[in-house]
This record gives sequence, structure tokens and C-alpha cells, in this order.
Amino acid sequence: SYASGSSCGELSAMALPRVSRTFRVAVRAQRGLEAVVHQELVSWKMPMARVNPPINQYVEVEGPWACVQGISTRCRTAETVSVRVGEGFVCKKEGVFVQRIQELPWEEFLDPELLAVIPVVVESTDSRLWDAKKLTILVQDALAEWARDRNAGPWDDRPLPRGVAVEVRLNNNQCVVGLRCTGQSWPRAYMYPSELQASAFVAKMPARAKVEEKKLGHSNWLEPEAQATGQPSAVVEAPWWSLKKHVPAPPPVPVADEIFDSRWELPPTYMAAALTLSGVVRLLDQPGTLLIWDPFCSYGSPLLETLATLLNVPVQGNAVPHPFHLMKPNDDNEEISSPPAHPGISRVVLLGSDKEAEKLMVARQRLRDFWAHHKQDFTPSEEVDTKAVKAERPEFEYVAPYSPPRAGGSQAGVGSRATQARGRKRGRSESRRPVAAEDIPTGVTATPEESAGAARATAPGQGSGTGPGRKVFAYTSKDDPAMEDLPCEVVLCRAPFEYVAPHVRGAVVLTRMPRAVETGKGPSRSLLELFERFGHMIGARSDLRGVFVYSETQEFAQRSRLEWDCLLRFNDHRNRRARFFKWTGRHKALLRTETPAAYTPPLTRGG
Repeated sequence: SYASGSSCGELSAMALPRVSRTFRVAVRAQRGLEAVVHQELVSWKMPMARVNPPINQYVEVEGPWACVQGISTRCRTAETVSVRVGEGFVCKKEGVFVQRIQELPWEEFLDPELLAVIPVVVESTDSRLWDAKKLTILVQDALAEWARDRNAGPWDDRPLPRGVAVEVRLNNNQCVVGLRCTGQSWPRAYMYPSELQASAFVAKMPARAKVEEKKLGHSNWLEPEAQATGQPSAVVEAPWWSLKKHVPAPPPVPVADEIFDSRWELPPTYMAAALTLSGVVRLLDQPGTLLIWDPFCSYGSPLLETLATLLNVPVQGNAVPHPFHLMKPNDDNEEISSPPAHPGISRVVLLGSDKEAEKLMVARQRLRDFWAHHKQDFTPSEEVDTKAVKAERPEFEYVAPYSPPRAGGSQAGVGSRATQARGRKRGRSESRRPVAAEDIPTGVTATPEESAGAARATAPGQGSGTGPGRKVFAYTSKDDPAMEDLPCEVVLCRAPFEYVAPHVRGAVVLTRMPRAVETGKGPSRSLLELFERFGHMIGARSDLRGVFVYSETQEFAQRSRLEWDCLLRFNDHRNRRARFFKWTGRHKALLRTETPAAYTPPLTRGG
């Protein structure tokens, strides 16, 4: 069976092995998302398991080894998952620290040959032993000595799974040791770069970031000579008087992760947390088609995370080796099977729209890579969908012509003559951009009048100017031979959200608002106008089933002129103030008075 509102499904229906031993699993979350991770784990209703309250970015779960497998493969909001080795201890001296590390029951989890070569990660906070680099060397030497005492042979050079490591955490002189069961949960396995993604993403990467990295003396991108070996190039040590010495260099990004630069894209764990709070999965229990619309699709990361949650597939896929596969308890227990998807998954339509064709090309390629990677992980439900409604096609219905809002006495999107000139200039530049016919296939049009003349439509890639006559170019997975087995439909449209909105009815809007470039001057005027147009479009609709917005710009809630409930508030990995909003269905109340003296401060009144 399937648990509504859960990204993992109901683990209680799985056959758990009868093992009396209990393991303790530490689930690490992004700071501010601990409550969301706790909510997701509690909603699974795992038998023979207890979920403890979150403490210091960690949620601890006590249960059998099946819980370790299920959490490691299906917890979408977690960053890393590790299993505790032994009990915690207090240490204030290096000698005691090394002795207690060697006394832990390592033989119950790993072979001595593997323990001698496994990486070590040390984190120290408010402890007397504060030097993480020195502690890492001490732990490596202690584990190597422990392996030599047990006559450990050489490792057979088998490739280790991504993310395997010994995790040592010190907090207020309390030391806890564990073994990581998973690597970093993002980027997802289907986001590994292809030739199309790398060329499009590098072309769109702002040049200002490269200049900043050159000034700081380090780079997140591997040099050409280092790409062949996969190792980062050596960085010259800065002199003592240079400011570069005080700037911490970020860890090098592996070659497989170059496409996902977290400075410009949204990590999938944040979108998974938003899906957990929004409860979109529970809408499948209602009859009719579930249409989810992302007006600012960009490279498709939020849309694909929504698709993975609805399909109920593992986070990285069953084909990806996990570190817990190397542990001894995993050999004594059977692998758990993938829970089936919701029986109403065939009634789901995911719609993503964006103005830039290059981003949609990357999103389409990621969609194909996603289904090629997770096709064998998808388990259809054997239950009959009783909520299906026949003869219903609400995904693209004409509602009413859209009229842009008015802001500051002029029509937003039209504005002054200078604004109109900029719009005409953008339209000419877009029309001159070469777009291949196979890149942007034609689909629905903007108005019913254009539908009548669709037979006289021009070749794909043309007719992309501004104005009401602009066509909406669309790609649908139903017409793609590579996506023929996908149980739901995914549509990508190249058009602004104003031109897609008239064709959408009864949708759930789930998107991430564009954010301002980090220049220190705040959002631009065009971005503020975008917030106003988006708020007017949402406020003018009464058929939407829900509006959820992830925003990193503080001015969005005010400029949209709508009333929002903040479901989540935290600082992301770039230390930006992120908010996840839900629209209450009401407009923001404005101050209305009859005379200026009623709202003028007393100190500024004349006389």
C-alpha cells in the first residue's frame, strides 16, 4: 500500500527480517530543515523503529537494519545518512581520543582491509580538540594500526561507493563515531552531465563568478589538465600578508558534479522539503487530473524532484551502489523491495514553462536521463484507480484572455516608450537566435484564433516575437519515443507564464521565483515588475488548487500584493534567507484613507 503524503511510501507493508539487534541511524539535515526531515520520517510509520526529536541538524532513528536501508535509499530531504558505531564518549585529550577510537566495535561493520583505506571526515564544534585536520590524521593512523593488529591484507583496489567514509563528530567534548550509509544526496544520479547539459550550462554561467574565483585564488571548476585524472590542480599557497590566506577555499567539485553548481540551481533536498510541507501527493486521493505547473521551470530540477516524489522511486536509484552495501549487517539481511507508486499516477500532468529555449533543452535532456535511470526502479501499483474521471482533459483548456496588470498608472509589461523599445529589441534578438527544428517542437498556440490557423504555422523556431500573437512552443513526453513507458505526462513550454496561464485550469502552482543577481544592490526593477505580474496573474484566478512559492528575495511577498503564509524559513547553503510560501487565497490589504492628514506622521504635518 501507499502512504499518502509520504515520499517513501509505507514501509510497514514490507517484510522485515526478524533481527533482534537495533541500530541507530543519524540523518543529517540542512540547518533549518530538521523539523521537515523529522516529519518525513514519522510519516513513514516504520515498524520496530523510534524516531527521536532533532538535535543539532541530526535526527536519530533506532530500528532494525531494514530501517537503515529504507532511510538511506528513500529519504529525499536528508543530506547524509550514517549508522552509529558503538557508544559516544567524552574526550579532552588526544591519547584518550585515539584509544577510544580503537576500542569501538569495527569488526561488526567492516572488514579490516576496507577500514584501513576508508576516508575519514571529522567535525569539531566547541570542543577542546578543535583541529579537524590533525584529528583526521590521528583517526586514520588509529584505524590503520587497528587493521594491522588483525593481520589485514591489502585492499583489492575495488572502487568504493560514492560517499563512503568514517564520520567523527565532536560537540562540547562529546564524540560520536559513525559510518556513512550514503553520500551527499545531491546532485541526484540523473543530473550527471551530458554533452548538451555541459555546453548549455557553461554558456549560461555568469562571467562575474569566474572573475571572483580568480581573485580568491581558487576555483570550483576543474582545470582542463585535471579533468582527465579527476583530481583538482594544486593551489599555490598565498603569502602571510595576503587576504587570500583568510578566505576558506571550498572543496573541489568532482567531474561528475560539474553540471550542478549549487550557486545557481536549487538543491533537490530543498524542493523535497517543500513537497513534504505542501502535501501535493495527498491530492492524488482526490478525483480528477492533478496538474502541477512550474511557471519558472529553468533547468527542470524542481520539476524532476516533483516527478521522482510522485513516482516513489529511490533517491539515487537501485543501480547506484551505496556505502551500506559494504557493511556486514547488510549481508545478513535481504534487500527491501521498492514500494509501489500511487494507483493514480497516470492522472498526473507536470507542466513546466520558461522563456529561454536553452534552459528547456537542458530540462528535456534531464527528463530523458531521469527516466532512463529510474525506469527499472519504478514499481506500478496493483490497485485499481477508483478516482479516475473519464472524458476529462483539463491540462490545456482555454479559460479567458489574459490582460496584464497595471502598475504605477501604466500597464505592466507595456509601460513607457522606453520599456516598449526594450521589449521590441528583445523580441528582435530572440527571433534572430538560431533554433533547430528538433530542439523546440511546435505545440499548442496562444489563442483559439491561432489554433484555427495552425495549419498555416511557420517552421519550428519562428514566430517567437513578442505580443499577443506569440506562439507557445511545447514538448510533451507522450510524443517522445524515449519516454513512452512514463506513466504520467510531462510538458515543457517555451513561453512566459502570461501566455501559458489562459490554457491552464485547476492547476497546483509549485515554483521557485527567480532571484536577484548577488551584486549587493538588491533586486532590479525588472525583477520587481515580474513579482507584480506574477501576483496579479495568481490573484485573478479562482480555479487554482494551491499556490506554493520558494523565494530567496525578501521583496517578493510585498511586491506580489498577495497574502502569504510562510511554511518554512531557513538559511540555505549559500547563507541566503530562503522562504517557502503558501498563498492564502486573499489579496494584501492596502491602506485607504480619505484625506492625507489621516495617515501623515505628526512631525511632518505643516502648521
